[in-house]
Amino acid sequence: MTPERETLLARALELKLSHGKTISTEKLAALVEKAEANKGEPSEGSLVTVIGPHTGRWRVGRYFTSKPQEIPLDDLKKGQLEALQNDPKLLVSVS
Repeated sequence: MTPERETLLARALELKLSHGKTISTEKLAALVEKAEANKGEPSEGSLVTVIGPHTGRWRVGRYFTSKPQEIPLDDLKKGQLEALQNDPKLLVSVS
Protein backbone atom coordinates (compact mmCIF):
# COMPACT_ATOMS: atom_id res chain seq x y z
CA MET A 1 0.00 0.00 0.00
CA THR A 2 1.35 3.40 -0.95
CA PRO A 3 1.83 6.16 1.63
CA GLU A 4 -0.67 8.32 -0.29
CA ARG A 5 -3.36 5.62 -0.02
CA GLU A 6 -2.64 5.10 3.68
CA THR A 7 -3.05 8.84 4.27
CA LEU A 8 -6.30 8.92 2.29
CA LEU A 9 -7.71 5.92 4.17
CA ALA A 10 -6.84 7.52 7.50
CA ARG A 11 -8.46 10.81 6.46
CA ALA A 12 -11.58 9.00 5.21
CA LEU A 13 -11.83 7.31 8.60
CA GLU A 14 -11.52 10.67 10.38
CA LEU A 15 -14.26 12.11 8.18
CA LYS A 16 -16.42 9.00 8.77
CA LEU A 17 -16.73 8.35 5.04
CA SER A 18 -18.20 5.09 3.82
CA HIS A 19 -16.34 3.32 1.03
CA GLY A 20 -15.70 -0.14 -0.27
CA LYS A 21 -12.40 -1.86 0.48
CA THR A 22 -11.53 -2.04 -3.21
CA ILE A 23 -12.12 1.65 -3.99
CA SER A 24 -9.43 3.04 -6.27
CA THR A 25 -7.00 5.58 -4.88
CA GLU A 26 -8.29 8.16 -7.37
CA LYS A 27 -11.93 7.72 -6.27
CA LEU A 28 -10.91 7.76 -2.62
CA ALA A 29 -8.98 11.00 -3.14
CA ALA A 30 -12.01 12.59 -4.84
CA LEU A 31 -14.30 11.44 -2.03
CA VAL A 32 -12.01 12.86 0.68
CA GLU A 33 -11.57 16.12 -1.23
CA LYS A 34 -15.31 16.57 -1.67
CA ALA A 35 -16.00 15.77 2.00
CA GLU A 36 -13.37 18.23 3.19
CA ALA A 37 -14.83 20.94 0.96
CA ASN A 38 -18.32 20.30 2.36
CA LYS A 39 -17.65 19.88 6.07
CA GLY A 40 -20.60 20.48 8.31
CA GLU A 41 -24.09 19.14 8.67
CA PRO A 42 -26.21 18.44 5.61
CA SER A 43 -28.65 21.23 4.96
CA GLU A 44 -31.84 21.67 2.99
CA GLY A 45 -31.05 21.43 -0.69
CA SER A 46 -28.06 19.13 -0.13
CA LEU A 47 -27.37 16.31 -2.55
CA VAL A 48 -26.41 12.81 -1.49
CA THR A 49 -24.12 11.09 -4.01
CA VAL A 50 -23.99 7.30 -3.81
CA ILE A 51 -21.70 4.93 -5.69
CA GLY A 52 -22.33 1.21 -5.36
CA PRO A 53 -20.31 -1.85 -6.30
CA HIS A 54 -19.98 -2.97 -9.93
CA THR A 55 -22.41 -5.80 -9.21
CA GLY A 56 -25.00 -3.38 -7.86
CA ARG A 57 -26.61 -3.07 -4.43
CA TRP A 58 -30.11 -2.42 -3.14
CA ARG A 59 -30.44 -0.09 -0.16
CA VAL A 60 -33.28 2.17 1.08
CA GLY A 61 -35.50 1.03 -1.79
CA ARG A 62 -33.01 2.10 -4.47
CA TYR A 63 -30.55 0.25 -6.67
CA PHE A 64 -27.00 1.59 -6.75
CA THR A 65 -24.31 0.71 -9.28
CA SER A 66 -20.79 1.98 -9.96
CA LYS A 67 -22.34 4.98 -11.73
CA PRO A 68 -22.75 7.87 -9.23
CA GLN A 69 -26.39 8.53 -8.34
CA GLU A 70 -27.42 11.88 -6.85
CA ILE A 71 -30.41 12.03 -4.51
CA PRO A 72 -31.78 15.26 -3.03
CA LEU A 73 -31.43 14.96 0.75
CA ASP A 74 -35.06 16.05 1.07
CA ASP A 75 -36.10 12.89 -0.84
CA LEU A 76 -34.71 10.59 1.85
CA LYS A 77 -36.82 9.54 4.81
CA LYS A 78 -35.64 9.63 8.40
CA GLY A 79 -32.80 7.16 8.92
CA GLN A 80 -32.15 6.51 5.23
CA LEU A 81 -29.06 8.73 5.00
CA GLU A 82 -27.58 6.94 8.01
CA ALA A 83 -28.41 3.56 6.45
CA LEU A 84 -26.59 4.55 3.26
CA GLN A 85 -23.58 5.89 5.14
CA ASN A 86 -23.32 2.77 7.29
CA ASP A 87 -23.34 0.38 4.33
CA PRO A 88 -19.71 -0.68 3.76
CA LYS A 89 -20.37 -1.48 0.09
CA LEU A 90 -21.55 2.03 -0.76
CA LEU A 91 -19.52 5.18 -1.25
CA VAL A 92 -21.60 8.08 0.11
CA SER A 93 -20.98 11.82 0.16
CA VAL A 94 -23.22 14.76 0.99
CA SER A 95 -22.81 18.16 -0.61
